[in-house]
Amino acid sequence: MQKRNNKNTPIYLKLYDMIKKQILSGGLPANHKLLSIREMAKRHGISSTTVEHTYQQLMVEGYIRSVPKSGFYVENIDPLKTTEPVFTEPEDEESDSLNTGQRPNVFDVDTYRKIVNDILMHDEALYKPSPVSGDSLFKTAITQHLTANRDVMTQPSQIVIAAGIQQLIMQLATIDPEKNTVAYLIPGFKRAMHAFKLMGFSLFACETVEDMLNSKARYLYISPSNLYPSGNVLPVKDRLNLIKHAKTDHRIIIEDDYNHTFRYNAYQIPTIHNYAKGDRVIYIGSFSRTTLVSQRLSFMVLPSNLRILWNQSRFAPTVSTLEQRAMAAFIKKGYYQKHLRRLAKISRRVNDSLKASLAPYFDDVRFTLSGLDSNMHVVVTCQNPEFKSVLIHRLTANNMAYHTFEDMTRIVLIPYSGIDPDMFSSLFHKLLK
Repeated sequence: MQKRNNKNTPIYLKLYDMIKKQILSGGLPANHKLLSIREMAKRHGISSTTVEHTYQQLMVEGYIRSVPKSGFYVENIDPLKTTEPVFTEPEDEESDSLNTGQRPNVFDVDTYRKIVNDILMHDEALYKPSPVSGDSLFKTAITQHLTANRDVMTQPSQIVIAAGIQQLIMQLATIDPEKNTVAYLIPGFKRAMHAFKLMGFSLFACETVEDMLNSKARYLYISPSNLYPSGNVLPVKDRLNLIKHAKTDHRIIIEDDYNHTFRYNAYQIPTIHNYAKGDRVIYIGSFSRTTLVSQRLSFMVLPSNLRILWNQSRFAPTVSTLEQRAMAAFIKKGYYQKHLRRLAKISRRVNDSLKASLAPYFDDVRFTLSGLDSNMHVVVTCQNPEFKSVLIHRLTANNMAYHTFEDMTRIVLIPYSGIDPDMFSSLFHKLLK
C-alpha cells in the first residue's frame, strides 16, 4: 500500500488512505455506515468538498457505496490478513559491478547530444507512432553502414529494428513456429539461449560445426567472426560448409555479428552473409557496444522470403523514434565512422595494457588465460575446482561481475570493459595472485 507522508499531499487523499486502510484491515466491516459528509468534515476540521472528493474516490474504486437518502456504506470486501512485506533488492549481476559497462570517454556524447536536441526541436516524426519494423531513415542508414563496413548487401525493407537480441529472437519465433529448432555451439550466448527457450525453440547444444549440421535443426545460430566465449574466428572451411548445407537442406543460418569491432589480431573478418550473398542467412547486429551500452539498438536483416512471412501486426515497436533518428543522423553525417576508427584505436591500447598486466600470469600452472585477441573479457580456464572457487570468491569480494558455463565447467569469464586500464595490474593481482 502506498503511504503518503508528503506535506504537499492533498488532504482528501490522506483521508482516503486512512479510510481505505481501515476497510482492508477489517476495522470498518461490510455494510458499516460511514459518517455523513457534514459529520466527517466537522470531525476532522476540513471542508465538506474535501470529504466529497474522498468519498467519490472510494466509490470509484469500489470500497464504499452510496445509498440514496440513507448515506455511505462499506462494501463487502474480505479484509487483508497480511504483514508488512520485507523487500529485498533483486540481485543484478552487472548493474553495479566494477568491471562491466563502459568508461565515459569512449563515446562522443557532445556531438550525439547536439543531434538529439536538433531532432527534439525540429523533427515532426516524434509526434507520430513509430513503425513496427523500424524508422525508414534509420534502416537506410544501417544499409549504408553495413555495405561500407561489413560487405552486407541488403535493402531497408529487409531490416527489422528491436531493443536487443532477445526481442529479435521473439520475433523470429513467429515466422514459422512449427519449425522452431536451433543448433548452437556450446556454451552459447546466455541471453540468446534464454530467449530461444522462452519462445519454445528446441535446442541442440553442439561441440562442433559438424554436430550442428548433423542435428538437422532448422536454424543454425553462430557468431562466426567472434565465437563465444573464446573470441576465435570460424574457419572459412566451416563457413562454406554451413552455407552449403543451409542451401541443400533448406536450413537458415542466424549470424550474430556481435562485437566484431573488437578484434586485435586481424582486420575485419568477412561475414557469412557476404559469402552467401544473403541467401538463407539472417544477419543480426547491434550498436550497443560501439555507442552507449545502455542504448538498446539492435537489428536483423531478413532474407526476402522470410521478410514476407514476418507479420508486423503481432508486435509493437521497442525502440523510440528519437533514438533511431539520432543514430541515423550520427551515421549519415559520418560521425559514427569516425567514432569507430577512434574506438578501434582506444580498444587496442586498452587490450595492450591488459596483456601487459596479465603477462606475469601466462605460465601459471593453476590456470590458463585466453580470449585476449578479441572482445572485452578475459577467459580463465581453471585447472582445478579449488582455484575456481577462490577466483569466484575474490571476484565477489572486489565487486566484479563474472560468467560461468554449465557446459564448460572450468571456465570463468571476466569482463573488463568498465575498468580503468591504470587499475589492471593491481586488480588482476588481487584476483590471480
